Amino acid sequence: KQGKLPAIAKYGTPDRPLRIGDIEIPCYVLADGRRVLAQRGLQAGIGLSEGGGKGGARKLVTLMEHFAEKNIDTRGLIARANSPIRFIPPHGGNPADGYEATILPDICAVIIEAATKGVLGKQRERLGEQCATLQHGFATVGIIALVDEATGYEDYRARDALALILEKFVAKELRPWIR
Repeated sequence: KQGKLPAIAKYGTPDRPLRIGDIEIPCYVLADGRRVLAQRGLQAGIGLSEGGGKGGARKLVTLMEHFAEKNIDTRGLIARANSPIRFIPPHGGNPADGYEATILPDICAVIIEAATKGVLGKQRERLGEQCATLQHGFATVGIIALVDEATGYEDYRARDALALILEKFVAKELRPWIR
């Protein structure tokens, strides 16, 4: 069966990932403007073991199915995780799988809800804490970016200013967890 042709990524490279504290997630912008996070990096970023391909996609799906069984609203994440975006990186190479970047805050919200309702379990407790830190970091950077855009300051700030703000925020939040 012939599948759909992979999308083409116009921007991004593995040596310039999205950095959030110690977390690194390769990210790309496709020709149609979609922002994409690499599947393996996304899973590692939220604390799931890495792994790509069909087995890799199943890890996130399996987690969301578990939450759905416990009456957690999974925000359509089962279908989204089951439909990764196949794309070719900007400098060629093998096609990769990824997800629209907006999936990450949704995953965090679902995991935080699961933690709040006590269905994460002891083994995944750290997953909830990591997602809460990420979500708060996204909100912090988001409001700064919106103010910068509204005031025109985005044209003057350093290119990596928002990434540095997020990194500093997450590092401060994670400090109690570093031995």
